Amino acid sequence: MKIIKMESGTDSAIFFFCSFFLHVLYIIMKLAATLINPIGLHKIALTLERLGSSCIICFTPDSIRFIWYQQYKPGIRSWINVDPHTLFSQYRVKSQDNDEVNLSVDLDNFVHATKAAQQADETKIDLAQRIQNGQREVLLIWRMQLESRAGNMTDARFDLHVNRLPGDRIRLVWDPPVLADPETYIIFPNLLAMKPIVDRMKSLSKYMTIAANMNGQLKLSVNTDMAQVDSVFSHLGNPRLEGHETNQHKDQFASVEVLTEDLANFLNCHNLEPRTIICVITEQSCLAFYVYVNLDVYSMPNEHHSLLMQRPETILTCHIPVYIP
Repeated sequence: MKIIKMESGTDSAIFFFCSFFLHVLYIIMKLAATLINPIGLHKIALTLERLGSSCIICFTPDSIRFIWYQQYKPGIRSWINVDPHTLFSQYRVKSQDNDEVNLSVDLDNFVHATKAAQQADETKIDLAQRIQNGQREVLLIWRMQLESRAGNMTDARFDLHVNRLPGDRIRLVWDPPVLADPETYIIFPNLLAMKPIVDRMKSLSKYMTIAANMNGQLKLSVNTDMAQVDSVFSHLGNPRLEGHETNQHKDQFASVEVLTEDLANFLNCHNLEPRTIICVITEQSCLAFYVYVNLDVYSMPNEHHSLLMQRPETILTCHIPVYIP
C-alpha cells in the first residue's frame, strides 16, 4: 500500500472528500464478471463496428443488451439481447438505477479489447471510476492473464473509457419498436453468399429494391439509366412469426427501397454465424431482420450442458430505414 503524506489540513480534506466521493460512486454502480466466451463477444463487437463508432451496452442482472441507435440520424438500428451467462461467469451488476448499468462504448477500442481477450487464459472485467484533471472518468477495466513466449504467465490490463448513460433515456430505445403488420416474412439466404451480389449492386446504384412473397421468393433489384440488374432466389421458406398474421396472397410481392450500403452493412452479421435469418417486409414502410445466433458454441468447455439448454436464444434485431422517393 502506498502511503501519501499530506502537507496541510486543506490537502487532507480534499483528499478525504475525493476518496469518499469515489467510494460512494463505486457502491452505487458496480459491474464485475469473468469472461468465458471471448470469441462470442468479439463477434458481436465486429458486427457492431461496421455500423458506427460507438454503441450502447446495457447490463442488467438478467440480460445484456447491445444497441446501435442514433436518435437524430437516419440509418440502421440494431439490438442484440444476450443472456449474461452466455458470455460471463461470476456476473454481478448493481446500481441505484434498478440494478442497471448503461454505458456508451467506443467500438474500435471494444474490438481491440475483445481481440486481446481471445489470447488470454483468463479475463476479468470490472467497472471503476477515477478523477483525472478534475474530471470524473468511468473505466471498464479488462484484467487478463497472458502466457509469454517463455511459458510464464503475465498480467495485462486494458482500460476501456466509457460513458455512463441515464436509465430513463436508455429505456426509450431499450427494445425494438413494434412492427407494423408485416405483409411478407421469409428466410433470408446465406449472408456470405449474398455479399458479392450486394457489393456488385452497390457499385451500380445508391438505392436498391428488396421484394419478397409468401411463396419463398426473394428479389434484389437495382435500376439505373444504364442497366437493370435483378437477383432472384426461390424455395426459401416462409416461417410463422408469433403474434403476426398476414392476409397477403402467397404470390404477391411486398417491396421496399433502401440504401444499398445499408444492406451491405447488415450483411456483416455473418460474423455471428447465424443459424437462421428472417426478413420481414411491410410494403414501402418497413424492412426488418431477425438474426438467430447460438453464441454458446464458442464458450469455454467448463459450462454444464443442462444450463446451455435452458438459455434463451440470442437474437439480433435489425431495422433498415426505407427510402420513399
